[in-house]
This record gives sequence, C-alpha cells and structure tokens, in this order.
Amino acid sequence: MRSFIRLLALTVILSTALFWATQGAHTGWTQRYVTRTELDPVTGIEYPVKDMRFVPGVDFLGLAALVTVIIFGSSFLFRARKRPPKEIILAAETEPSMAEPETIPATEDQPSEDNQTKSI
Repeated sequence: MRSFIRLLALTVILSTALFWATQGAHTGWTQRYVTRTELDPVTGIEYPVKDMRFVPGVDFLGLAALVTVIIFGSSFLFRARKRPPKEIILAAETEPSMAEPETIPATEDQPSEDNQTKSI
C-alpha cells in the first residue's frame, strides 16, 4: 500500500509538470485568458482582444507540489508489510537436507569397503 501511494504521488507531480510544460510553462500567475492586440482594418487602430485560454503558472506547480507532499506523507500512516526474517525461512527450507543420510549395511553379496581394499 505504501509503495502504491508513493507511486501515486510521483505520478501526480510528473503529470502536472508535463501539463505545465506543454501548456506554455508560464512563469507568472495562472491566467484564464490571454490578451492580444488586433488592428482594425478600417481605422487602423490597435485594440486589445481577450482570448479565453487557460495558461497554468507557477502557482499551479506549487499547488501540485503541496498535493504531492500530502499524498506522499500519507504513505507513512500505513505500516510496511511484515515479512518473516530470512533466517527463519532459510532454516525451514534447509531442515530436511540437514538430516544425516541413512547408511545401508553391507550384505554378503556386496563386499564391504575393507574387503575391497584388501583384495586389490
């Protein structure tokens, strides 16, 4: 859960920064319209025209950073998943192999090691 929340915080800040950069990277305050000047064809007088366009500013980035800090900080409210220590897992896996191998007694058909070394 902690890693999901932290990944969410990273996604929020990266997507906001990308949106800010693609929409003009305005270093002032956020604007809801942009003013441009046009020339009247008849009189030749310039006059301002407001174009309704959203231009995110640095306050937009600041708010996104604040939201990211809050989301990231909330990840500390959750506990990490408790996992058993690796030594216990390894001991449980190696216990059957730590048993001593069974010895098979020599029969009359199979000569023992002592007999084999003497006959050679």
